[in-house]
Amino acid sequence: MWVRFPPSALKDTIAFGTGRRARLKIVLPYARLGRANEVGGGFPPLANGEIINVLMRRSTFVSEFLFHYIPAMLSIAFTTALLYLMRDVLDTPLIALLYLLPVGASASVWGLGAGIIAALTAFLAFNYFFIEPNFTLVVHSPSDLVGLFVFLIVAVAISQLVGRARAGQALAVEKARLTEIASRAQVLEESDRMKSALLSSVSHELRTPLATIKAATTSLRSGEVKWESKARQELLEAIEDETDHLNLLVGNLLNMSRIEANALKPERQWNLLPEIAGSVVARMHHPLEEHQIIIEIPEDLPLVPVDYVQMEQVFTNLINNSFKYAPAGTTIRIRAEKEGADTVRVQVVNEGPPVPEEDLDRIFEKFHRITAADRITGTGLGLSICKGIIEAHGGKIRAENLPGGFAIIFLLPLSMDGKLAPEPPREPEA
Repeated sequence: MWVRFPPSALKDTIAFGTGRRARLKIVLPYARLGRANEVGGGFPPLANGEIINVLMRRSTFVSEFLFHYIPAMLSIAFTTALLYLMRDVLDTPLIALLYLLPVGASASVWGLGAGIIAALTAFLAFNYFFIEPNFTLVVHSPSDLVGLFVFLIVAVAISQLVGRARAGQALAVEKARLTEIASRAQVLEESDRMKSALLSSVSHELRTPLATIKAATTSLRSGEVKWESKARQELLEAIEDETDHLNLLVGNLLNMSRIEANALKPERQWNLLPEIAGSVVARMHHPLEEHQIIIEIPEDLPLVPVDYVQMEQVFTNLINNSFKYAPAGTTIRIRAEKEGADTVRVQVVNEGPPVPEEDLDRIFEKFHRITAADRITGTGLGLSICKGIIEAHGGKIRAENLPGGFAIIFLLPLSMDGKLAPEPPREPEA
């Protein structure tokens, strides 16, 4: 008998005949033209559009038989040999129970079919070697016959249960694998989306300061701006401000890459928060000209174990965020106070508009913007970086709407390696 498939099924196929005069034929792609390259002959020419396919089921059965069924039967044979050697010290019910071990193991290792084969083999071996009369399949006692059939039913049931459990486990593994693949695909898709958003945002943010710096330097080099003129001073201030802006942008990008790679490791040392906040405010005096900034930090505030550079980045991002959203002429306040025995609470408060409640947590996500980018410039990374730095210090950060304003609040631990801060240095009295 032959199994015929449509021409598109196979190109090169080895076909086998049946009977004494079977021959081997290799069907080439041009068999659809009615010809075949024959080795040994014995076959009629192929009709147009016909291809003879190998009976793959036979190969599958041979594989199952060699690598699943034979090992299952050998396990029963090995068990039978051991039980036969110990037949004088084992009673018949115990032998029947011990046979169930290789049956379950076969179903677990080689599948349901091998388990059933093992059950049938164990049934025959148990009858032949251990049920009287021995060495025959004849059973004289009705109770032995009932026991044999009960054994067979139990063995087959165990093999089915174990086989189904194995199939269920394989299904669970496959499901987990597919879930992992889907999760990876989602992560890659999200990563691509973030890369696109980052490139778009960074390119927009880079264009303005670079254009300003280029225009200012061109004007200065042209010789048209007098050395002592006010215009020259304004151009230099513009270059300085835009350079600081670029420095902030690059710092944010570097910190975000470290946060994403879990490589942001603060070098914590004992520092004064007023000193860190003051240095940031002094460096940002040009952008803050339209705002009043007040630092309200008590002199007796303990030293705080922080990375000086990273904490500067936090204050820079928070102050930068405040003067972007707060109206000109309003006040930005930096407050810090001790909260409890080993925590300091810091607030950066501005008089900008409130944030919708549903966005208070989301503003710390990368690229999440409340205001359209064409109205407020920025990459959407500043607050996300603040969150990463504060959490790397073992602290917490949140946003909160206040009466007449908005605040970013973060908490920092006052202890390092289980020890509180030493006394801060004090200026000698005159």
